[in-house]
Amino acid sequence: MKFLRRWLVMLLLGLLALQVFFIGRIALAVVVDPQSTTFQRSEAWRLAAEGSGLRWSQSWRPYTQISDHLKRAVIASEDDDFVNHDGVEWEAIEQAWQRNAAAEEAAAKRAEQNKPARPVKIVGGSTITQQLAKNLLLSGERTLLRKG
Repeated sequence: MKFLRRWLVMLLLGLLALQVFFIGRIALAVVVDPQSTTFQRSEAWRLAAEGSGLRWSQSWRPYTQISDHLKRAVIASEDDDFVNHDGVEWEAIEQAWQRNAAAEEAAAKRAEQNKPARPVKIVGGSTITQQLAKNLLLSGERTLLRKG
């Protein structure tokens, strides 16, 4: 019994430490510009592995130096309902899940009928908030752990 209790306490402390790490990392990003995002590093490694010539040049700009027109254009192109939700659109995620399941099913039927396979078009339901979190904290790899 003591072993199980000790194990659970250690697990909870580990999860708490992980949360503190991510909260600290996010808080630090408010005052310190990162050299690159996880997504940028992932793409750089992919290009380096392909043997492509990689030139890296970036400079961070304060939010106040970015044109209001550019800010609105990015938001409109990525998440037209941005001002009406709290960062997650559950209906959009459910609809994307259903569309992707239907596309996978159609691809499986085509394969059963020995018809030429078409690439399955995957659609997403993520908001700009979710995309920002993904690009800052995760790689762009399509792994089972990240994509499910």
